[in-house]
Amino acid sequence: MRFFIDILCLVYLRISAVRGYRLHYHNSIIFNYFD
Repeated sequence: MRFFIDILCLVYLRISAVRGYRLHYHNSIIFNYFD
């Protein structure tokens, strides 16, 4: 059970990291466009 929770945490961290990177990339495009 403990092992399963560790895997869930890793997957969640990876998903949130990808989502945050995408959001940051999108904001950079918007800011560059308005410059």
